Amino acid sequence: MFWFNKTDLKEISNNESEENKLLSGYKVVGIKFLEGTNTAKEYIYACYDDVQEGDYVVVKSGHHGWGIARINQIYGTTPDNTDIPVEYNREVIAKFDPSPYFKRVEKIKRLGEIKRDMDKKVKELQNLAVYEALAKDNPELKELLEEFKSLI
Repeated sequence: MFWFNKTDLKEISNNESEENKLLSGYKVVGIKFLEGTNTAKEYIYACYDDVQEGDYVVVKSGHHGWGIARINQIYGTTPDNTDIPVEYNREVIAKFDPSPYFKRVEKIKRLGEIKRDMDKKVKELQNLAVYEALAKDNPELKELLEEFKSLI
């Protein structure tokens, strides 16, 4: 087991490779992951896309690879006008629009609701048709059916 003091960790975390450096021209944004154990925590990322709070983005995390997150807050349009640093050169990979998926999910949900309502209505009409057919030959049932119809 290895133990590090805080200054050792700072030196390790600032040791950047060429492919892990940030270019200029990014916004500093806070993101929250949609899934996992870390959904309540905000992480600070660099973002080159035009984003707004609430937008969905793909990000690369240090431990779990690519993930889906949501822009929680925009801290500054350049790194110079915010006191919040981007740690470990975290970067938003791309903004994306999941609304077509959400529309499909809502459509499927609504189709299920309509089908349940139609099935309920068909069942009521089937029962009523059976009652009417049987009431032709049964005066007592005919009287009850007429009272039933007057109440609905």
